[in-house]
Amino acid sequence: MKSVHSKRMGRPQQREAQALIARILETAARLFKEQGYAATSIEQIASVSGSGKQTIYRRFSTKELLFQAVMDAHTASVGERVCKGAVNDDPLVALRNTTREMFDHMLSADSVAFHRVLIAEASRFPALVSRTFEHTIGPFSALTVGLLRAAVVNGQLRLADPERLFGLLTGLLTGWPHQQALLGCEVLPTDASKSQYFDAAWAVFLTGAGA
Repeated sequence: MKSVHSKRMGRPQQREAQALIARILETAARLFKEQGYAATSIEQIASVSGSGKQTIYRRFSTKELLFQAVMDAHTASVGERVCKGAVNDDPLVALRNTTREMFDHMLSADSVAFHRVLIAEASRFPALVSRTFEHTIGPFSALTVGLLRAAVVNGQLRLADPERLFGLLTGLLTGWPHQQALLGCEVLPTDASKSQYFDAAWAVFLTGAGA
């Protein structure tokens, strides 16, 4: 009886713990975006989220780890979509799918807000920014470079340097619209305009790099 009772009690407690973590991450994300990394304290996050400071520290021993958890939560959904897009026997189709998912993600309001935080804090916290980019953008970069390499081997792309191709492709697809979004300019405001821009940029990429 005691074992059954413990299991029954454990589920609500687990749900409560998950809800608490979600509330902490949501609060931290909002404050980081509004105030920046340096101006946001664990004490403030605890107060606004209605949790204790020690409660946060038990789960995230430093503010840096909390920020990383916020970024992980932010990129989790796009990571799933990117991986699904990469499941295709044709590496060039998979490449187009994954880069389109990343293109949409980079222009989302949340992504633009977090990139502004990272840019603002880069000079004061270079290690934090470097680790954050490596942790969030790194998996996408590795996946994309792998698809580029496969497309080269498959004879679909003629330039043999996947790393350089990655820089050219991502710069072409996201460079101008992401820069405009960071500056607060309205850019590609509709799904149709995003699709038109992406299709044009993809066509230019294939013209220059396609076999």
